[in-house]
Amino acid sequence: MENFIFVSLGSRNLQLNRILKVLDDEIENGRIQERVFAQIGASDYSPKHYSHVRFLTQKDFNENIKRCTVLITHGGVGSVMEGLKQRKPIIIIPRMKRYRENVDDHQIEIGEVFAEHNLAFLYREQDDLAELIERCRTHLFSVYQSGNSRCLQMIEEFLEEP
Repeated sequence: MENFIFVSLGSRNLQLNRILKVLDDEIENGRIQERVFAQIGASDYSPKHYSHVRFLTQKDFNENIKRCTVLITHGGVGSVMEGLKQRKPIIIIPRMKRYRENVDDHQIEIGEVFAEHNLAFLYREQDDLAELIERCRTHLFSVYQSGNSRCLQMIEEFLEEP
């Protein structure tokens, strides 16, 4: 299987040009040599060294996650959860308020929780993206386990109480 990096920046009206530029620089410098394909959403930066589209259908989005060997995504829970369901190595790059990528920094908090549970890597500005991608190849991430069954059990127990 070909090494393939899928970048998903969501479907909301928010840009994340910062990461698109970092990827371009790393590819230009030869530090990332895998094929990269990005769903750039509302970002207005146009990548120079990799393929991209603004938006994907849900089917195409899921197919790209299925085929990729590394998923790089904003801190949107939907994208992260789809990557976890398909057991993909994930790098979360949260949108940040100070760059006007979001109204607050909740995506940093979301990314920290996934990283603390060893479900994904959280990219910080001081991090080396090419190194994080390389670490994804050998790192043993935890397998996500949904808490839905426990929640349903608690509801059933509550309903059965006299």
